[in-house]
This record gives sequence, structure tokens and C-alpha cells, in this order.
Amino acid sequence: QQNNVTNEYIHIVLVLDVIMIAAGYYATKDYEKKTKAMWFLLSILVFIPIAYVLYSLPIEKQAALFLLGTLCIYQVIWILKTTHILKPDIASMAYAAIDTVSKVGLLTQIHM
Repeated sequence: QQNNVTNEYIHIVLVLDVIMIAAGYYATKDYEKKTKAMWFLLSILVFIPIAYVLYSLPIEKQAALFLLGTLCIYQVIWILKTTHILKPDIASMAYAAIDTVSKVGLLTQIHM
């Protein structure tokens, strides 16, 4: 147990996280719109329990909210790319930027 979170919760969140990442990846592939939307919806549905667990952890709420906020930006980028508001190369740069901000920002929040 760490941070009063059982190993069972940690394992469940890790599995859900892998499913969320895989579904998000498949949602970006060149499938027909219905298939892309199905993968996107799956990634959102799996994100909900992850968000619940993250927010309920006994850690600094500011760090949890920062992580949840940055994770939500991935969905916004996906929608903007899918609706052709963002070009694919701009969307790729946006994904890379939010990856950097979310990881570096979370570490900064935790170690402040």
C-alpha cells in the first residue's frame, strides 16, 4: 500500500490506463468514422474511473486536478483533428506538447 491506496486499485488503474492509451491510439488511425468514434468513446469511458481514483487519492488535489486537466486536453485535440479544425501535423505537435506539459507539470506539482 502506498498513499493509502491498495495494490488492487493500483493494478486496476494500470490496466485501465493501458486500455485508455490503446483505445486512444486506435482512435487516431485511419478507420471509418464510426470505428474511430467507438475507440474514442472507449477511451473516454475508461478514463472516467481513472479520473475518479486519481481525484480520490490522498495526494495534493492541485496535482490531481492538473493531471486530470491535461489528460482532458488529449480528447480536445482528437476532436479538433477529427473535425479537420487541426491539421494532422499540428495535432501531432499538440500531442507532443501536452505529453511534455503533463509529465513535467505533474512532477513539478508533486515535488513542490
